[in-house]
Amino acid sequence: MLRMLWMAITVLFLNLSLPIGEVFANKEGNWDKLLLVPGYFGKGISSYPALTPDEEKMIQAISELPYLNKTIMVLKEKGEYYCFIRCFLGVYRWDGVKWTLYSGGKVTGYNCSSYEFFQDGGVYQFSGRGYWQSNSDLFVFGENLPAQFVRTDNQPADYYGWLKFKTEEGIYSIFGIIDYDKIQTLHLDPEGYVLDLRSWTWKKTSFEFNDKMKDLVGNQLLDQEFKLGGTVETHDFALLEVFFVEGSTIAWLIFDKKTAQIYFVESSKFLFDNVRWLQTEGNLIRFLTEESAESRTIDLSEQVKSAVLVGKIELKEGSAFSEFLSQDWFLLSLGGIAVLVVLWLIWRWTEVKFNTENAQASEPEIDFPSQFSHWLKGLSPHSGQLISQAQLEVILGVENVKNQDLRKVRRSRAIKAINEHMLERHGKPIIQRVRDEQDMRIIRYYIEDDALEKSIKPSESEMLT
Repeated sequence: MLRMLWMAITVLFLNLSLPIGEVFANKEGNWDKLLLVPGYFGKGISSYPALTPDEEKMIQAISELPYLNKTIMVLKEKGEYYCFIRCFLGVYRWDGVKWTLYSGGKVTGYNCSSYEFFQDGGVYQFSGRGYWQSNSDLFVFGENLPAQFVRTDNQPADYYGWLKFKTEEGIYSIFGIIDYDKIQTLHLDPEGYVLDLRSWTWKKTSFEFNDKMKDLVGNQLLDQEFKLGGTVETHDFALLEVFFVEGSTIAWLIFDKKTAQIYFVESSKFLFDNVRWLQTEGNLIRFLTEESAESRTIDLSEQVKSAVLVGKIELKEGSAFSEFLSQDWFLLSLGGIAVLVVLWLIWRWTEVKFNTENAQASEPEIDFPSQFSHWLKGLSPHSGQLISQAQLEVILGVENVKNQDLRKVRRSRAIKAINEHMLERHGKPIIQRVRDEQDMRIIRYYIEDDALEKSIKPSESEMLT
């Protein structure tokens, strides 16, 4: 059964274990987007790799805007600069001296995690998550006018896509969730939708993965448990970070906006964490982390050259579920809830029956706190080393389980418990799944040395024992 965990990680960078192309940036200011986190507006301005002197003054002036506890996104379009504040339904424009309100204002909390773009000379904002409800609403901003709602056909109701990016066909909104707190609906829909900007009509999308995806992570993406990380969009690509729990693998999924192809690049750390600012120019991503004194640059066009092609996004014909098609929304809601209840009862009955007939499913959950200290002691001598599956099973105490399927379940649950704990506390998993270089059929496990050192600090050891 499809199980997915979703981790709300702010679009922030961590140190990369993947090769990074160091590109010496200029001061010509040829950038497209600039993301600034709260508390860093105008600070460390000399570290910005691509700002003209006038742009430096412009960024420093952001400190005069309201809601400075929110993330700021500055977009450049045809020589004009526009500033968007997270959760604020409005936009500011730079007049050469100061930021002035271009359009919108007053409304806050409705459009968090929004996506801004330009189309046919217009300034648009594709909404996201509100404090109480997800949505796929579209707004256009006109000078000195309130934000205007744009009606679209077949709009998905209460849908929020984690990854959003613009192509010639339209705006893709994928890896999403349908969430409405008032009627307590929650539904995961990773394949998502695309808004056709020519007809202003929503269409359903789907993923078509090849066998290489299964070879890399042990199963197809939608058939296993995973967590989502940060996203970045460049001129030709969109990047999404995913942690595959089953295979203990962190990877980038890079989407080619021209071909709709999906590429896979494996990593050993989260990409986004503790960023001070992030800037894109073409396919370059520049960023400065909290830990680093110097900025770094990634060229996604170079990353794709060594990446593995694992699939493609396909368009499905037919409509999405529009929140405007029905005038009897209340009755439809009741009917939908009734159907969900019936489906839940059927699923629950099936699960109970399955659990009674399958020893694997009836295996009790791991008592994580009592086992963790013992596991760490066993893993400590192998810090920074590759160990075999047999060695790991001895450390985890499952080597004497005769049933292979049951042993695999216990091993997988133990790895998952350890990695989720380390991911939450130290920002990375401790056990990495690695294929043997000489025989790709053999799986080995790399024990992260720096994460293990953090995990066995005296204060934490005392807490766990």
